[in-house]
Amino acid sequence: MKIYQSDYKKIMNYMVEQRWQGYEFVACPFWNGPISKEELFMFDNHLEAKEFCEAYSTDSDRFGYLPTRSVYRSMSEALEDDSIIVEKGGLIDLLSMINKYHEELEERSIKENNDLEQLKQKEEVMNVDVFDYLRKQMLYAGLGDVPVNELQKKLEQGNSEFQINHKRKFGTVEATARLNFKQSEKNVENYFFNSFDVLFKKEGEKETMQQNFRISFGDGFRFDEAYKLMNGRSINKTFVMTDRLDKNIRQEVNATAYMDFKNVDKYGNFEIVKVYGYDLEKKLAEYPIKGFENESVKNKIVTDLKNGEIASVIIKTAKGDLEMRLSANAQFDKLNLFDKNMKPLSKTAIKEIENKETVKQGTAKSQSKKQETGKSQDKKPDGNKPGEGTSKVIMKPDQGPDKNSSLRVG
Repeated sequence: MKIYQSDYKKIMNYMVEQRWQGYEFVACPFWNGPISKEELFMFDNHLEAKEFCEAYSTDSDRFGYLPTRSVYRSMSEALEDDSIIVEKGGLIDLLSMINKYHEELEERSIKENNDLEQLKQKEEVMNVDVFDYLRKQMLYAGLGDVPVNELQKKLEQGNSEFQINHKRKFGTVEATARLNFKQSEKNVENYFFNSFDVLFKKEGEKETMQQNFRISFGDGFRFDEAYKLMNGRSINKTFVMTDRLDKNIRQEVNATAYMDFKNVDKYGNFEIVKVYGYDLEKKLAEYPIKGFENESVKNKIVTDLKNGEIASVIIKTAKGDLEMRLSANAQFDKLNLFDKNMKPLSKTAIKEIENKETVKQGTAKSQSKKQETGKSQDKKPDGNKPGEGTSKVIMKPDQGPDKNSSLRVG
């Protein structure tokens, strides 16, 4: 747990402020590089902090927690006694500093039982019950329904690696999640849930589709999201991006992800691409959707599409109301349109719907703008060129640096 020397007072004051607001514990990444104030997560009690750390710790990203009071007291004491400060290369090692502070408290026989009890809790994070730790990770991966007795049995066998197969129905299709666990090289009693494979056969197809999804802080997908991606759906969510040149630099970004079925990496996984600037509301506004002016109706449609669901809508056409289904298509910066039986609509049917002269659309300015949109879409090859209004970054399953940006996911 290291911070920049220049951030020392800012973080100390922040800890004091958070403590007075009732936040008793602080959780953060325990990696070699420095962390910022934005990477400090505050909690009311140690159980919430412990749960957070269990959920987001992997064999490459460790999270730990400390009593807020101990952090700011040791930092404050170090301002008076610089022998406590552990500094190297412009970085302050807070964890080592707190340990020194603890040692000095013991040497001076200062028995503040509450503080001492809280200080000891910093060592508990990676000593949590392995079973509960793995169950928590599985829950966050959307695999909380995996039978607990299977996990317990595998742990008791003590193998260095093991897998658990779990089946789930998505409509009429049965998909298998193959969970991959590995023993810690540093402590044989610890195991990590590193990734899961998703396998299923699409309706009418003989070949089994397979993709690996790794468990990683800030860029993972749940089992249901993975299944949707493999079925060509787009998923919108917040990712934590890591700079490819300095893994300690991270930031949250909102993006829409899709699976590129034309590009496969060296491990046989389809590339997952993140798109920025894919505006669902703008795309939906291009169609005369009945009730779209109603905020609750609009929010329901937008939320469904962001989650990779199929949205049911009523489209107003020259021939009357038409029941349709929509799905987001971030790859080509558009929406996919289907009839109520999920049969893709023909180009002719789509053009008829896009022709805003067939229905009343409000002002002449609005009509003109939408007619121009329709013309520009007619000129584009249908479905073979990504939209020009978006930017993209490829998510690498092997965690290698991206080709398209200095920031990558995870």
